[in-house]
Amino acid sequence: MNIILWNCRGVTGKDTVSRIFNLIKTYNLVLVCLVETRADTQRTRNFCKKFKKQWDWAATPARGYSGGIIILWKKDIEKVTPICFSRHVIHLTISNNPFKPWIISIVYNGQSLEEQKATWKELDSIANIAGPWMILGDFNAIRTLEEKKGGQMNWRSGMKSNYFNSFIVNNNLSELKFSGPPFTWCNNQRGGSRIWARLDRILCNDKWLDDASYHQVSHLARCQSDHSPLLLKCWKQEYHNKKPFRFDNNWIHLPECHKSVETIWETEELGNPMHATSHRLHNLKTDLTKKCMGYSRNLEKKIKQIKEHITELESRECSYRSNGDIWTTLRPLYMKHQAYLRQHTTYWAQKSRLQWLQNGDCNTKYFHQMSKNHRNNNIILYIKNKEGTLVTEPAEI
Repeated sequence: MNIILWNCRGVTGKDTVSRIFNLIKTYNLVLVCLVETRADTQRTRNFCKKFKKQWDWAATPARGYSGGIIILWKKDIEKVTPICFSRHVIHLTISNNPFKPWIISIVYNGQSLEEQKATWKELDSIANIAGPWMILGDFNAIRTLEEKKGGQMNWRSGMKSNYFNSFIVNNNLSELKFSGPPFTWCNNQRGGSRIWARLDRILCNDKWLDDASYHQVSHLARCQSDHSPLLLKCWKQEYHNKKPFRFDNNWIHLPECHKSVETIWETEELGNPMHATSHRLHNLKTDLTKKCMGYSRNLEKKIKQIKEHITELESRECSYRSNGDIWTTLRPLYMKHQAYLRQHTTYWAQKSRLQWLQNGDCNTKYFHQMSKNHRNNNIILYIKNKEGTLVTEPAEI
Protein backbone atom coordinates (compact mmCIF):
# COMPACT_ATOMS: atom_id res chain seq x y z
CA MET A 1 0.00 0.00 0.00
CA ASN A 2 1.56 3.28 -1.14
CA ILE A 3 0.68 6.62 0.48
CA ILE A 4 1.89 10.15 -0.26
CA LEU A 5 1.93 13.17 2.03
CA TRP A 6 2.64 16.58 0.53
CA ASN A 7 2.36 20.17 1.67
CA CYS A 8 1.53 21.45 -1.80
CA ARG A 9 0.95 25.11 -0.77
CA GLY A 10 -2.16 25.43 -2.92
CA VAL A 11 -3.93 23.05 -5.32
CA THR A 12 -5.11 25.49 -7.97
CA GLY A 13 -1.85 25.80 -9.92
CA LYS A 14 -1.43 23.71 -13.08
CA ASP A 15 2.09 22.63 -12.10
CA THR A 16 0.84 21.36 -8.73
CA VAL A 17 -1.98 19.36 -10.34
CA SER A 18 0.42 17.92 -12.92
CA ARG A 19 2.84 16.78 -10.23
CA ILE A 20 0.06 15.15 -8.17
CA PHE A 21 -1.06 13.13 -11.20
CA ASN A 22 2.56 12.21 -11.90
CA LEU A 23 3.07 11.03 -8.30
CA ILE A 24 -0.08 8.89 -8.48
CA LYS A 25 1.02 7.25 -11.71
CA THR A 26 4.69 6.82 -10.78
CA TYR A 27 4.17 5.30 -7.35
CA ASN A 28 0.78 3.58 -7.85
CA LEU A 29 -0.70 5.51 -4.93
CA VAL A 30 -3.87 4.45 -3.14
CA LEU A 31 -3.99 7.35 -0.64
CA VAL A 32 -3.00 10.98 -1.30
CA CYS A 33 -2.79 13.40 1.65
CA LEU A 34 -2.45 17.07 0.71
CA VAL A 35 -2.04 19.80 3.32
CA GLU A 36 -2.00 23.61 3.10
CA THR A 37 -4.29 23.39 0.06
CA ARG A 38 -5.35 27.06 0.38
CA ALA A 39 -8.66 26.05 -1.19
CA ASP A 40 -12.14 26.99 0.01
CA THR A 41 -15.10 24.61 -0.36
CA GLN A 42 -15.77 25.38 -4.03
CA ARG A 43 -12.13 25.25 -5.11
CA THR A 44 -11.74 21.96 -3.23
CA ARG A 45 -14.67 20.46 -5.17
CA ASN A 46 -13.31 21.74 -8.48
CA PHE A 47 -9.92 20.20 -7.73
CA CYS A 48 -11.33 16.80 -6.71
CA LYS A 49 -13.49 16.67 -9.87
CA LYS A 50 -10.26 16.41 -11.87
CA PHE A 51 -9.83 12.84 -10.60
CA LYS A 52 -11.61 9.94 -12.22
CA LYS A 53 -14.58 8.14 -10.72
CA GLN A 54 -12.40 5.51 -9.04
CA TRP A 55 -11.25 8.13 -6.51
CA ASP A 56 -13.13 9.43 -3.47
CA TRP A 57 -12.20 12.29 -1.17
CA ALA A 58 -12.67 14.17 2.11
CA ALA A 59 -11.49 17.67 2.96
CA THR A 60 -11.27 20.53 5.40
CA PRO A 61 -11.45 23.86 3.52
CA ALA A 62 -8.93 26.61 4.10
CA ARG A 63 -9.78 29.73 6.06
CA GLY A 64 -8.96 32.54 3.73
CA TYR A 65 -5.49 31.82 2.38
CA SER A 66 -4.48 29.64 5.32
CA GLY A 67 -4.57 25.88 5.85
CA GLY A 68 -6.80 23.31 4.20
CA ILE A 69 -6.50 19.51 3.96
CA ILE A 70 -7.58 17.20 1.13
CA ILE A 71 -7.43 13.40 1.28
CA LEU A 72 -7.97 11.31 -1.86
CA TRP A 73 -8.25 7.52 -1.88
CA LYS A 74 -8.89 4.88 -4.50
CA LYS A 75 -12.31 3.29 -4.23
CA ASP A 76 -10.83 -0.19 -4.60
CA ILE A 77 -9.54 0.15 -1.02
CA GLU A 78 -11.87 -2.00 1.06
CA LYS A 79 -13.19 0.76 3.30
CA VAL A 80 -12.24 4.34 4.19
CA THR A 81 -14.36 6.22 6.72
CA PRO A 82 -13.68 9.85 7.71
CA ILE A 83 -14.56 10.05 11.41
CA CYS A 84 -13.62 13.54 12.59
CA PHE A 85 -12.77 16.91 11.03
CA SER A 86 -11.16 19.97 12.57
CA ARG A 87 -9.28 22.94 11.21
CA HIS A 88 -5.87 21.29 11.59
CA VAL A 89 -6.60 17.53 11.58
CA ILE A 90 -8.68 14.97 9.70
CA HIS A 91 -9.07 11.54 11.30
CA LEU A 92 -10.17 8.54 9.26
CA THR A 93 -10.22 4.76 9.47
CA ILE A 94 -8.90 2.65 6.63
CA SER A 95 -9.32 -1.09 6.06
CA ASN A 96 -7.30 -2.72 3.32
CA ASN A 97 -6.12 -6.33 3.19
CA PRO A 98 -3.71 -7.73 4.27
CA PHE A 99 -3.52 -5.06 6.98
CA LYS A 100 -5.69 -4.57 10.03
CA PRO A 101 -7.95 -1.49 10.19
CA TRP A 102 -5.89 1.64 10.87
CA ILE A 103 -6.74 5.05 12.24
CA ILE A 104 -4.91 7.73 10.26
CA SER A 105 -4.63 11.35 11.37
CA ILE A 106 -3.56 13.86 8.72
CA VAL A 107 -2.20 17.04 10.30
CA TYR A 108 -1.50 20.55 9.10
CA ASN A 109 -0.43 22.26 12.30
CA GLY A 110 -0.81 25.97 12.80
CA GLN A 111 2.06 28.44 12.98
CA SER A 112 1.26 29.87 16.40
CA LEU A 113 2.16 28.17 19.67
CA GLU A 114 -1.46 28.39 20.84
CA GLU A 115 -2.74 26.59 17.72
CA GLN A 116 -0.12 23.87 18.11
CA LYS A 117 -1.01 23.28 21.77
CA ALA A 118 -4.65 22.86 20.74
CA THR A 119 -3.63 20.31 18.08
CA TRP A 120 -1.60 18.26 20.58
CA LYS A 121 -4.57 18.32 22.96
CA GLU A 122 -6.88 17.07 20.21
CA LEU A 123 -4.51 14.24 19.29
CA ASP A 124 -3.96 13.36 22.96
CA SER A 125 -7.70 12.71 23.26
CA ILE A 126 -7.52 9.73 20.87
CA ALA A 127 -4.02 8.50 21.71
CA ASN A 128 -5.34 5.65 23.87
CA ILE A 129 -7.09 3.93 20.97
CA ALA A 130 -6.70 0.17 20.93
CA GLY A 131 -5.73 -0.29 17.28
CA PRO A 132 -2.95 0.77 14.90
CA TRP A 133 -2.59 4.56 14.63
CA MET A 134 -0.52 6.60 12.20
CA ILE A 135 -0.09 10.38 12.21
CA LEU A 136 1.37 12.14 9.20
CA GLY A 137 1.57 15.76 8.24
CA ASP A 138 3.31 19.10 8.36
CA PHE A 139 3.75 19.73 12.08
CA ASN A 140 5.39 23.16 11.67
CA ALA A 141 7.85 22.22 14.41
CA ILE A 142 11.21 20.52 14.68
CA ARG A 143 12.34 18.12 17.42
CA THR A 144 16.05 18.98 17.69
CA LEU A 145 18.45 21.70 16.56
CA GLU A 146 19.90 19.25 14.01
CA GLU A 147 16.57 19.33 12.15
CA LYS A 148 17.12 22.94 11.08
CA LYS A 149 19.84 24.58 9.00
CA GLY A 150 20.15 28.34 8.72
CA GLY A 151 18.14 31.03 10.47
CA GLN A 152 17.83 31.38 14.22
CA MET A 153 15.95 29.57 16.97
CA ASN A 154 13.92 31.90 19.20
CA TRP A 155 12.19 31.03 22.46
CA ARG A 156 8.86 30.42 20.70
CA SER A 157 10.45 27.85 18.35
CA GLY A 158 12.00 26.17 21.38
CA MET A 159 8.61 25.98 23.09
CA LYS A 160 7.09 24.39 19.96
CA SER A 161 9.82 21.74 20.02
CA ASN A 162 9.22 21.05 23.71
CA TYR A 163 5.48 20.55 23.25
CA PHE A 164 6.05 18.42 20.14
CA ASN A 165 8.55 16.15 21.91
CA SER A 166 6.30 15.86 24.97
CA PHE A 167 3.39 14.77 22.76
CA ILE A 168 5.51 12.05 21.11
CA VAL A 169 7.03 10.75 24.36
CA ASN A 170 3.82 10.84 26.42
CA ASN A 171 1.94 8.82 23.82
CA ASN A 172 4.74 6.28 23.14
CA LEU A 173 4.93 7.16 19.46
CA SER A 174 7.74 6.23 17.08
CA GLU A 175 9.17 7.99 14.05
CA LEU A 176 9.57 6.00 10.86
CA LYS A 177 13.05 5.67 9.36
CA PHE A 178 13.41 7.55 6.06
CA SER A 179 15.71 7.80 3.07
CA GLY A 180 16.46 10.93 1.07
CA PRO A 181 17.29 14.53 2.07
CA PRO A 182 17.23 15.16 5.84
CA PHE A 183 15.15 18.34 5.51
CA THR A 184 11.61 18.45 4.09
CA TRP A 185 11.20 22.22 3.78
CA CYS A 186 13.22 25.09 2.34
CA ASN A 187 12.32 28.76 2.05
CA ASN A 188 13.97 28.78 -1.42
CA GLN A 189 15.80 32.03 -0.73
CA ARG A 190 19.39 32.62 -1.76
CA GLY A 191 22.64 33.05 0.10
CA GLY A 192 22.65 33.51 3.86
CA SER A 193 18.86 33.86 3.98
CA ARG A 194 18.32 30.26 2.86
CA ILE A 195 16.76 28.05 5.58
CA TRP A 196 16.03 24.31 5.69
CA ALA A 197 14.01 22.38 8.28
CA ARG A 198 12.38 19.01 8.82
CA LEU A 199 8.74 19.98 9.33
CA ASP A 200 7.02 16.97 7.73
CA ARG A 201 7.15 13.46 9.17
CA ILE A 202 5.24 10.27 9.93
CA LEU A 203 4.59 8.97 13.45
CA CYS A 204 2.91 5.79 14.63
CA ASN A 205 2.11 3.74 17.72
CA ASP A 206 3.50 0.29 18.47
CA LYS A 207 0.37 -1.50 17.21
CA TRP A 208 0.88 0.09 13.79
CA LEU A 209 4.49 -1.11 13.81
CA ASP A 210 3.24 -4.62 14.61
CA ASP A 211 0.87 -4.60 11.64
CA ALA A 212 3.04 -2.75 9.11
CA SER A 213 6.44 -3.94 10.29
CA TYR A 214 7.80 -3.75 6.73
CA HIS A 215 7.66 -0.21 5.43
CA GLN A 216 9.83 2.54 4.03
CA VAL A 217 9.54 6.32 3.94
CA SER A 218 11.22 8.34 1.18
CA HIS A 219 11.70 12.11 1.12
CA LEU A 220 11.19 12.88 -2.56
CA ALA A 221 12.66 15.83 -4.47
CA ARG A 222 11.11 19.23 -3.72
CA CYS A 223 11.65 20.48 -7.28
CA GLN A 224 10.05 23.96 -7.40
CA SER A 225 8.04 23.45 -4.20
CA ASP A 226 8.89 24.51 -0.65
CA HIS A 227 8.13 21.03 0.72
CA SER A 228 9.25 17.51 -0.16
CA PRO A 229 6.51 14.93 -0.75
CA LEU A 230 6.82 12.00 1.69
CA LEU A 231 6.23 8.57 0.16
CA LEU A 232 5.24 5.72 2.48
CA LYS A 233 5.31 2.13 1.21
CA CYS A 234 3.87 -0.66 3.39
CA TRP A 235 3.87 -4.35 2.61
CA LYS A 236 3.57 -7.72 4.27
CA GLN A 237 6.71 -9.83 4.29
CA GLU A 238 6.30 -12.56 1.68
CA TYR A 239 9.73 -14.06 2.08
CA HIS A 240 11.67 -14.99 5.19
CA ASN A 241 15.38 -14.62 5.58
CA LYS A 242 17.07 -17.17 7.83
CA LYS A 243 17.67 -15.58 11.22
CA PRO A 244 21.21 -15.74 12.63
CA PHE A 245 21.92 -17.70 15.79
CA ARG A 246 21.84 -15.63 18.97
CA PHE A 247 22.65 -16.88 22.43
CA ASP A 248 19.77 -16.28 24.84
CA ASN A 249 21.05 -15.04 28.20
CA ASN A 250 18.31 -17.02 29.97
CA TRP A 251 19.92 -20.27 28.83
CA ILE A 252 22.54 -19.72 31.54
CA HIS A 253 19.90 -20.89 34.05
CA LEU A 254 19.19 -24.16 32.21
CA PRO A 255 21.03 -27.38 33.16
CA GLU A 256 20.76 -28.47 29.51
CA CYS A 257 22.90 -25.51 28.46
CA HIS A 258 25.71 -26.31 30.91
CA LYS A 259 25.57 -29.98 29.97
CA SER A 260 25.86 -29.18 26.25
CA VAL A 261 28.86 -26.89 26.78
CA GLU A 262 30.59 -29.45 28.98
CA THR A 263 29.95 -32.39 26.65
CA ILE A 264 30.94 -30.66 23.41
CA TRP A 265 34.03 -28.97 24.85
CA GLU A 266 35.30 -32.30 26.16
CA THR A 267 34.93 -33.89 22.72
CA GLU A 268 38.31 -34.48 21.11
CA GLU A 269 38.80 -32.67 17.81
CA LEU A 270 41.61 -33.42 15.39
CA GLY A 271 43.50 -30.95 13.26
CA ASN A 272 44.32 -27.27 13.59
CA PRO A 273 43.34 -25.77 17.02
CA MET A 274 41.42 -22.90 15.39
CA HIS A 275 39.55 -25.34 13.17
CA ALA A 276 38.78 -27.52 16.20
CA THR A 277 37.41 -24.52 18.14
CA SER A 278 35.28 -23.46 15.18
CA HIS A 279 33.91 -26.99 14.85
CA ARG A 280 33.05 -27.13 18.57
CA LEU A 281 31.25 -23.78 18.38
CA HIS A 282 29.24 -24.98 15.39
CA ASN A 283 28.24 -28.18 17.20
CA LEU A 284 27.37 -26.20 20.33
CA LYS A 285 25.15 -23.84 18.36
CA THR A 286 23.30 -26.79 16.81
CA ASP A 287 22.87 -28.54 20.16
CA LEU A 288 21.68 -25.41 22.00
CA THR A 289 19.23 -24.61 19.22
CA LYS A 290 17.74 -28.09 19.49
CA LYS A 291 17.56 -28.25 23.30
CA CYS A 292 17.01 -24.68 24.48
CA MET A 293 15.37 -22.76 21.64
CA GLY A 294 11.88 -21.63 22.55
CA TYR A 295 12.48 -21.53 26.31
CA SER A 296 12.15 -17.74 26.60
CA ARG A 297 9.27 -17.63 24.12
CA ASN A 298 7.27 -19.88 26.45
CA LEU A 299 7.89 -17.67 29.50
CA GLU A 300 4.68 -15.66 29.04
CA LYS A 301 2.67 -18.89 29.02
CA LYS A 302 4.48 -20.13 32.14
CA ILE A 303 3.93 -16.80 33.92
CA LYS A 304 0.22 -16.92 33.11
CA GLN A 305 -0.12 -20.50 34.35
CA ILE A 306 1.71 -19.89 37.61
CA LYS A 307 -0.32 -16.70 38.27
CA GLU A 308 -3.55 -18.67 37.83
CA HIS A 309 -2.27 -21.30 40.28
CA ILE A 310 -1.28 -18.61 42.80
CA THR A 311 -4.67 -16.89 42.48
CA GLU A 312 -6.46 -20.16 43.15
CA LEU A 313 -4.36 -20.92 46.24
CA GLU A 314 -4.68 -17.37 47.60
CA SER A 315 -8.46 -17.60 47.25
CA ARG A 316 -8.48 -20.88 49.15
CA GLU A 317 -6.20 -19.41 51.80
CA CYS A 318 -8.74 -16.62 52.43
CA SER A 319 -11.55 -19.10 53.11
CA TYR A 320 -12.42 -20.11 56.65
CA ARG A 321 -11.60 -23.74 55.98
CA SER A 322 -8.00 -23.12 54.95
CA ASN A 323 -5.04 -24.46 56.86
CA GLY A 324 -1.40 -23.49 57.14
CA ASP A 325 -0.30 -25.96 54.49
CA ILE A 326 -1.33 -23.59 51.70
CA TRP A 327 1.39 -21.09 52.64
CA THR A 328 3.95 -23.88 52.36
CA THR A 329 2.77 -24.44 48.79
CA LEU A 330 2.55 -20.75 47.93
CA ARG A 331 6.03 -19.73 49.01
CA PRO A 332 7.98 -21.64 46.30
CA LEU A 333 5.40 -20.52 43.72
CA TYR A 334 6.07 -16.88 44.61
CA MET A 335 9.80 -17.45 44.16
CA LYS A 336 9.30 -19.22 40.84
CA HIS A 337 6.97 -16.42 39.64
CA GLN A 338 9.61 -13.79 40.44
CA ALA A 339 12.29 -15.84 38.68
CA TYR A 340 10.14 -16.13 35.53
CA LEU A 341 9.48 -12.37 35.58
CA ARG A 342 13.21 -11.62 35.81
CA GLN A 343 13.94 -14.01 32.93
CA HIS A 344 11.15 -12.45 30.86
CA THR A 345 12.61 -8.99 31.44
CA THR A 346 16.11 -10.23 30.59
CA TYR A 347 14.83 -11.72 27.33
CA TRP A 348 13.23 -8.49 26.12
CA ALA A 349 16.07 -6.31 27.37
CA GLN A 350 18.45 -8.45 25.29
CA LYS A 351 16.21 -8.23 22.21
CA SER A 352 16.04 -4.45 22.57
CA ARG A 353 19.86 -4.39 22.91
CA LEU A 354 19.77 -2.45 26.15
CA GLN A 355 23.04 -2.85 28.02
CA TRP A 356 21.63 -1.43 31.24
CA LEU A 357 18.77 -2.49 33.44
CA GLN A 358 17.89 -0.79 36.69
CA ASN A 359 17.07 -2.97 39.67
CA GLY A 360 13.36 -3.71 39.76
CA ASP A 361 12.75 -2.32 36.27
CA CYS A 362 10.51 -4.83 34.51
CA ASN A 363 8.99 -2.52 31.91
CA THR A 364 8.77 -5.15 29.18
CA LYS A 365 6.38 -2.95 27.16
CA TYR A 366 9.25 -0.47 26.74
CA PHE A 367 11.57 -3.30 25.68
CA HIS A 368 8.97 -4.44 23.10
CA GLN A 369 8.98 -0.91 21.68
CA MET A 370 12.80 -0.75 21.57
CA SER A 371 12.93 -4.14 19.85
CA LYS A 372 10.47 -2.97 17.18
CA ASN A 373 12.49 0.20 16.64
CA HIS A 374 15.67 -1.86 16.11
CA ARG A 375 13.80 -4.11 13.67
CA ASN A 376 12.66 -1.01 11.80
CA ASN A 377 16.23 0.35 11.70
CA ASN A 378 17.51 -2.96 10.31
CA ILE A 379 15.27 -2.76 7.24
CA ILE A 380 17.27 -2.06 4.08
CA LEU A 381 15.35 0.58 2.13
CA TYR A 382 17.38 0.48 -1.09
CA ILE A 383 20.57 -0.97 -2.53
CA LYS A 384 22.65 -0.23 -5.62
CA ASN A 385 23.04 -3.15 -8.06
CA LYS A 386 26.01 -3.91 -10.35
CA GLU A 387 24.64 -1.58 -13.03
CA GLY A 388 24.59 1.32 -10.56
CA THR A 389 20.78 1.42 -10.39
CA LEU A 390 19.05 1.92 -7.04
CA VAL A 391 16.79 -1.05 -6.27
CA THR A 392 13.89 -0.40 -3.87
CA GLU A 393 11.60 -3.42 -4.29
CA PRO A 394 11.89 -5.74 -1.23
CA ALA A 395 12.07 -8.97 -3.25
CA GLU A 396 14.88 -7.58 -5.45
CA ILE A 397 16.83 -6.31 -2.41
